Amino acid sequence: MKEDANIVDAEIVDESADKPEQSEETSLKSRLLSAEQWLRFIFMALFVMIACVAAYVLFILIVVQFLFALCTGKDDNRLRGFGYSLSEYFFQIFSFLTYNTNNKPYPFSDWPTVDDE
Repeated sequence: MKEDANIVDAEIVDESADKPEQSEETSLKSRLLSAEQWLRFIFMALFVMIACVAAYVLFILIVVQFLFALCTGKDDNRLRGFGYSLSEYFFQIFSFLTYNTNNKPYPFSDWPTVDDE
C-alpha cells in the first residue's frame, strides 16, 4: 500500500513539472505575437529616425546661435527658447524609447512649451 502512495506522488510531481513549461511557452508566444508590442516597435523606429533628424537641426541651431553671439555679442532669445523646447523634445523621445513613459512625443502630443523665465 505504501508503494501506491509513492506512485501517486510521483505522478503529481510529473504533471506539475510539465505545466509551467507549457504556460511559459504559451506566454512567450503570446508576447511575441502581441500586436501592441509590435506597434510600439514601429513607433520606436519612427522616433529614432525623428531623433536623428532633430539632432541635425540641433547642430544647425548651435552653429547659428554661436554665430549670432559672435556677431552681436549676445545670444538670441528665440533661438534659446527653440533650443530649450528641442531639448525637451529629445527628452520625451528618449523617455519613450527607454520605456520610461508610454506617452508618444510630438506629433502625437503637444510640442514642449517654453517657460518665460
